[in-house]
Amino acid sequence: MAFRRDVALLVKKHWKGCVLVECSALYNFNTLAILREVLRFVQYRQCSQKLSTAQTAQAVWQRNQCCIP
Repeated sequence: MAFRRDVALLVKKHWKGCVLVECSALYNFNTLAILREVLRFVQYRQCSQKLSTAQTAQAVWQRNQCCIP
């Protein structure tokens, strides 16, 4: 138990500014929220410019359209 606490303190020191969100895959608790945040972060990092709210909504709408060839 002490080892786990030491590891948690070490992570806390090295990850200053990061938000800790607990989740449980077993009970499906906060898993979608975490994946959503990770994907937003990755998309934000990949975009060179910050999109407006309208542009973001339009992009989401276009991605969610059904394409049947």
